[in-house]
Amino acid sequence: HLMMTSSSVRTVEVSFHGKKVPVEIDTDESAEMFKAVLYSMFGVPPEEQKIMGLIKGGLLKDDADLASLNIKDNQKIILMGKPKQQEQIATPNKEQTPSSPSSSSLSSSSSSSSLPSTSASATTTAPTSSSLSISSSTSPIEDDINDIVFQEDIEAWKTTCTAVFLSNAVVQPFFRAHGSWTICYACATTCHMPQEAIPAQPTTTMGTGEKDEDDDDGEHVSCTCRTIPGKECLFEPRIGQEIAQGKLLRHMMQDLSQARQQQVAGFKAQRSKDSEKNKPEFMQRFASGMQQMQMYEQPELQAKALGVIPRDVQTTPRGEAQIKALLHWFKHQFFSWVNSPACLNCGGGTKAIGMLQPNLEESVYGAGRVEGYTCDQGCPAITRFPRYNHPGRLLETRRGRCGEWANAFTLCCRALDYQARWIHDYTDHVWTEVYMEEWGRWSHMDPCEDILDNALVYEAGWGKHLSYVFAFHIEGGVTDVIDRYSRQLGPGTTRDTARRRDRADEAWLAGAIASFNDRIIQKLPESRRAIILERAQKEKAELEKFRMEVKTHLKPDELQGRVSGSEEWRRQRGELGGEGGAEATNEDPTANLDPNGMCIAEGMPKIDSKTPGVIVDMHHSSWNDKTISVVGHARIGQDAPGVHILRLTDALNCQTGAAWHAQPIIMPRDGFTCRFRFRLSSPTGGEGKADGFAFVVQASSSHNRALGKGGYGLGYDGIAQSLAVEFDTWESKGECDDPSPQHISIQSRGALPNSPHHKHSLGCAPQLPQAVNMRDGRVHVCVVRYHTIRAASGHVTAKMDIWLDGRLLLGHVTVPDLEDYLKLAGPSDGKQMWMGFTASTGGLNQNHDILDWVVVSRPVGIAPEVVDAAQQKDSSRPSCM
Repeated sequence: HLMMTSSSVRTVEVSFHGKKVPVEIDTDESAEMFKAVLYSMFGVPPEEQKIMGLIKGGLLKDDADLASLNIKDNQKIILMGKPKQQEQIATPNKEQTPSSPSSSSLSSSSSSSSLPSTSASATTTAPTSSSLSISSSTSPIEDDINDIVFQEDIEAWKTTCTAVFLSNAVVQPFFRAHGSWTICYACATTCHMPQEAIPAQPTTTMGTGEKDEDDDDGEHVSCTCRTIPGKECLFEPRIGQEIAQGKLLRHMMQDLSQARQQQVAGFKAQRSKDSEKNKPEFMQRFASGMQQMQMYEQPELQAKALGVIPRDVQTTPRGEAQIKALLHWFKHQFFSWVNSPACLNCGGGTKAIGMLQPNLEESVYGAGRVEGYTCDQGCPAITRFPRYNHPGRLLETRRGRCGEWANAFTLCCRALDYQARWIHDYTDHVWTEVYMEEWGRWSHMDPCEDILDNALVYEAGWGKHLSYVFAFHIEGGVTDVIDRYSRQLGPGTTRDTARRRDRADEAWLAGAIASFNDRIIQKLPESRRAIILERAQKEKAELEKFRMEVKTHLKPDELQGRVSGSEEWRRQRGELGGEGGAEATNEDPTANLDPNGMCIAEGMPKIDSKTPGVIVDMHHSSWNDKTISVVGHARIGQDAPGVHILRLTDALNCQTGAAWHAQPIIMPRDGFTCRFRFRLSSPTGGEGKADGFAFVVQASSSHNRALGKGGYGLGYDGIAQSLAVEFDTWESKGECDDPSPQHISIQSRGALPNSPHHKHSLGCAPQLPQAVNMRDGRVHVCVVRYHTIRAASGHVTAKMDIWLDGRLLLGHVTVPDLEDYLKLAGPSDGKQMWMGFTASTGGLNQNHDILDWVVVSRPVGIAPEVVDAAQQKDSSRPSCM
């Protein structure tokens, strides 16, 4: 269901089967249309829907006038009714895993017969000696029950409550660990227990130390049932009392113990019942996933995939380099994301109207669901968006959401003869794993995001609450790989993922997977069977190690929010990540300035050709061989007739270029400010790759012909008496100890030859904000400010500030006085330096373009400072503060 923007649209909260879902309702439409929307989302037929909360004291009828109901945003609505087909209930804006094609239309009878039995009874067979359960031997849910949530022995699960509203601690039944606190049962749930056996989170109000009108001291903990009229709170007597003791304490403990025992019994009974009900569902999913894998083995489909994969990708050396090339091509050149399809009639925008019945062609290619859309411009045409599940068909349509992306990409991996697995995440995402021979392990890759080997991105970056993640392989069967993608299972963690795995008994699930896989592996040739079993045993040990690991260091790409899909869609799914998902734009960030020319948010100075004190002014009409000295592969290029740019390298491998202001520049006494716009792009203008560029100040003997080493050296490596601000777009871990794939760092070795190794970094922004991608083919704006602070004694210190796209990424970085540090020389009226840019490419490439460049002979936004000698600290000595 797509977001609508009409003034008649309201967002209401629909409660259905215990879940609360935001849904948009257009009051200009009929009640029947609203019911149709709910049907498409929740699966309850309109005639069986009972909708409460829109009409006071009654149910919503088909002929109701929505416009007259005064519906408000966030109004709460309850939907009751039985879904027509439980397995097709769809949460709005949630990506669904494509359903498996029917065996009659997509799989031959012989291939279908090779599938193991999916009956629940078949799974009880004891595994043979060759079978292998990839699930960890520990049982997260059982561990939760025995060690965290409760114990059978009442005395064993009593502990000391650390809540601070009593002067002395009081013994209470132990409920759960929350951070470094032990939360007792009284503090973790209401005394009048809800129907849910174990609350998803504590339902109390816990003080933060800040006073408010309901919190006398800002620190006590109170039960939420205090706010319910007519309810008698068991713990009300405790609040405000200094000590709970004697009869009150005994009664309290008795009530708590009885209530807890009742809850334990109810929870165990319900869990057992749910587990039995869900067993057939798991087995059906396993069989469905294996049918999916069988399609990727069809020679004609692999040949079709090879027909669309570019020759340069196919000839890239096998392994990591080829996989990265495949991911990049698939994401940026081949497949496209569909938020909502364009109108079939006029090409305009559309809005969803619900699900349509698949036609014959759509059914043949596995489109069990067809989304319907109407035109925003009023066209009468209905646009159909079939969710195809046939990878061959997807190679033709080349569009979809994550289900279609992973489906087609996995086929491409198999076409290139990689061992590939299709990964199904129960929280609504799918991706691919490939066995990397050079690494000796299975590796995560997501074509929607163009990322490789960043398995924790979904939990740490997107914020997904994972539960079950299964990998499907044509020879190895099913693997429970949750330990690769979550670090919330083992000891030393909150174990939230373990608690969410409540759909089946863990021991049963491990046995079911082992039995299922055994029937697949036994059909393999003996030599191949040995390889698969050895690989599975190795992976089992790897996953068990992950479970015991408390990972504190994450890769930068594992911290990013989701990239694929519209911002609104990602926000509704809660997958934007910490940065809020702001999109990079081509807008000049310097437009958001106050009257004094300072960036309102982060103090970025605004400078241009008219700023007083300009000493360098390069723009589209002033780039020429008289104003700039180009070295190596650098050249003056054209963006358009009459619009010149400085191109440091073309998007070709193994290029190195430099460009210097043709004349030396006198180092300004108080410092300088420079502003430049740059663009890093592929040959077609899309996203570039490697290696990056640098803004450089130098006084080497080569003057304006200086050129350093290429590749990871970015063209400044080896230039003596230089300071470089590098804009690095490729992670060279071994050579430079780079902190991330994209970073900004100030590099210098004083008078010695410069180096890109980060042991020589004076200051670094190791990870850029999620919204900033320097190599995305768009124009970015950078400001570098260097300013000196001179003491009355003559001692000089210096600071550097660097802004990118309006964000202060490096602020007040202490750097040496460049005049002394770089050994600048020159006439009596000032020390001379050369200023310019360097860049390079290696095995991967991009265009490195500088569009314009302005330098001002003062630190804009900072007045010259003279610090009294009596107040000046000796900067050579470390401060104790």
